[in-house]
Amino acid sequence: MYRLQLMAGNTAFYYDSPSRTEAGIEIQNFEKHEFLNFVCIQYFRTDGMRKIIAENIQDMLKLIIDHMDTIEGKRHVNFNPNNVNPEHILPHFIWIMQAKCSAGLTKAELQIVRNKTGLPFITSDQPVINMKAKVGKEAPAEFVLWYPLSPENGVIINGERGEKELDNKINVDTLNRMVWDHSFEYVVGNKEELLEGMADMNW
Repeated sequence: MYRLQLMAGNTAFYYDSPSRTEAGIEIQNFEKHEFLNFVCIQYFRTDGMRKIIAENIQDMLKLIIDHMDTIEGKRHVNFNPNNVNPEHILPHFIWIMQAKCSAGLTKAELQIVRNKTGLPFITSDQPVINMKAKVGKEAPAEFVLWYPLSPENGVIINGERGEKELDNKINVDTLNRMVWDHSFEYVVGNKEELLEGMADMNW
């Protein structure tokens, strides 16, 4: 629903939606929060992101193991990190990170991006990317999301407010390169020759 509204240039749901009461709590601008929650789920739910978070959990457990004597001596912790399987706590970590992501974007602006170049936007198995993040486990200092909606439309979350047109293929290629670099196993586009060309450049 929100995808079609954004493609039509309608951001009223984001800036002017009514409040709603959920579980006895009144949520102002409900549809905005619902949209941000959806986008953050799309960001964190992927296999690529799960792999990164699992590796970070494993690093955290290793750090605890390496300093176990110090921790036990100072805090009397009765805990054996060797008995922890990262896969068992991964869903909880993802839920917490997704919720914090959504809450942290409550003041974010929306910018609809119109692609007028004829070079289509691509997407991937990581449908939402952080434009400020490096590929890998390093935590980004900034959080600006790029969400391609179609070959001709996309939205930037936490950038500027409004709408802009891209008439330079270099700008489109830059966005597509970021999507490609953050993909895990596959990318999706409506022009086979574009994907083949990008694949050739990545060998």
